[in-house]
Amino acid sequence: MVQLAALSDPAKVETLKARVALSGLPVFTDSRNGLTRVRVGPFPSRAAAEAAQAKLRDQGLAGQVVAK
Repeated sequence: MVQLAALSDPAKVETLKARVALSGLPVFTDSRNGLTRVRVGPFPSRAAAEAAQAKLRDQGLAGQVVAK
C-alpha cells in the first residue's frame, strides 16, 4: 500500500481522502495514537503499489510504499 500522511486534523484527512478518490484509487484510513493514517491500496504486489505511487505523484500527492 501507499501511505500518504498521518494527520491529527479530521478536516485535512477528509480533504486528502477526497483528492485520492478522484484518482480512482482505493483509499482508506486507520487511527493510531491520535493520528489518522491516510493510505491507498491494498495492492497485489509492490510493483502495483509503486505504479499507484507514481499516479499519485503526478497529481501532486507524495506518498511512500509501505508493507501492511
